[in-house]
Amino acid sequence: MAAAGAPDSQPAPSSDPSRSNAITTERLTSENPRSGILITFLQFLVVSLYALPAQFVFSARLPRLRKRRVPLLPYFAQVALFFALSVLNNAAFAYDIPMSVHIVFRSGGMIVNLLLGWLFVNKRYVPLPPPRRNDSTIASPDIPPIKSSPYS
Repeated sequence: MAAAGAPDSQPAPSSDPSRSNAITTERLTSENPRSGILITFLQFLVVSLYALPAQFVFSARLPRLRKRRVPLLPYFAQVALFFALSVLNNAAFAYDIPMSVHIVFRSGGMIVNLLLGWLFVNKRYVPLPPPRRNDSTIASPDIPPIKSSPYS
């Protein structure tokens, strides 16, 4: 029991859902580092069960599946790759990596995708031109600039 005025060892609850999810994941994996696969499976199960009703068309007879917009084989390949990547990301906790370092490495995925696209598919990425001196924001030609409020 902490003395009066002494700081508590437990952090204050967070109202940010992404932060509380990261804290929960860190606590679960610190107590049982090999629970990453179970966490990934449960995440996929919950998302699948949540999205399942939207995949059916209810008619006078029995419910049937909606017509697919994406062919099954590429869809299953994408899901399998995403699942494998999620399992590997969560398996990293078995090596006692701090959550902050883990988040930094996971956020580097876009750069890896850009590099792989450049190396294997010969994609070319054109950098945005630097903003002009008087431009405070980069605007799209299709979107009109935001006018300042007359009250400011």
